[in-house]
Amino acid sequence: MFILFKLVGNNAPLFYGLITLMDIVSKVIGTIYMGNLFNMLPYHSACPHPTDCRVDEKGKGYTGIKTTTKSGKQCQQWTSQKPHAHGFHDVSVFPDSSITEAHNYCRNPNGKIGVGPWCYTTDPAVEWESCEISMCAASDGGTQR
Repeated sequence: MFILFKLVGNNAPLFYGLITLMDIVSKVIGTIYMGNLFNMLPYHSACPHPTDCRVDEKGKGYTGIKTTTKSGKQCQQWTSQKPHAHGFHDVSVFPDSSITEAHNYCRNPNGKIGVGPWCYTTDPAVEWESCEISMCAASDGGTQR
């Protein structure tokens, strides 16, 4: 059983999440209220989305939802081979559950050093570019899965 929930707090962005009944039972015993439920979720106030930062230079585990490169180019869907063909078909190189779930988000499936999360672009003239993803604050401990 899954429950879709929406959180809106004073300093929190609008956030939708999916949580299993087992997660609720294992994390919160008794009455569930906004405070308990909110404390179960990772959140970094400097990031607009709870996972829009990376814990290391490579950013291989980055699971944020950024879809544009440093220069503002739109990212190509990872399931697409147009306009740029690529060999990233194995879900094990992505931090997502499936390549479809990776959408056109910035990722670093090959763990390029010094590049951080990147993507193929929808611009036929520019194959790929890095994305601007900030480092997570040390106190955050990282918000990646």
